[in-house]
Parts: sequence; C-alpha cells; structure tokens
Amino acid sequence: MKIRIFVLAMILFACEGHNKIEMLPICKVHTPLEELIWLQDFIKKSGEYEYYMTAKYKGNRVFYYGDCNPLVNYQSVVYNCKG
Repeated sequence: MKIRIFVLAMILFACEGHNKIEMLPICKVHTPLEELIWLQDFIKKSGEYEYYMTAKYKGNRVFYYGDCNPLVNYQSVVYNCKG
C-alpha cells in the first residue's frame, strides 16, 4: 500500500509546472490575431472550413492557409508576416 501511495504522489508531483504554455512572439507581436490587420481581414473573409496556422519555414515565421471542405479543390498559400 505504501508503494502505491508513493508512486501516485510521484506521478502527481512530477507534472507540476509543465502544463503552462509559453507564448513566443510571432512576427514581433504577442497577439497576431489582434495586431496584424491583414490577418484579421483574411479571417473575417474566411468561410466555415478555412483555417490559418503558423509555422517556421526556413527560419522565418509564416502563416499557412488551409481549407478542409471536402467539396472544393484549393491551393495552399503561405504568407509571411507582412501578408
């Protein structure tokens, strides 16, 4: 019984402090959805199946446009920080 309590305590305390995600600046801003006007405009015009993600490409931050609508063909587009 003591071993079970010890193992349970180790599991619970081993993960403490690791659930906080640190947001790194993207395009020299901390809130791109609020600070990048061109991104706001794209998102306002986006449809129900469209999405934007951020990634690192050749050492630079980029925004990737995607569409998961099964009824349309689309071209993937990658935008830099300036849109």
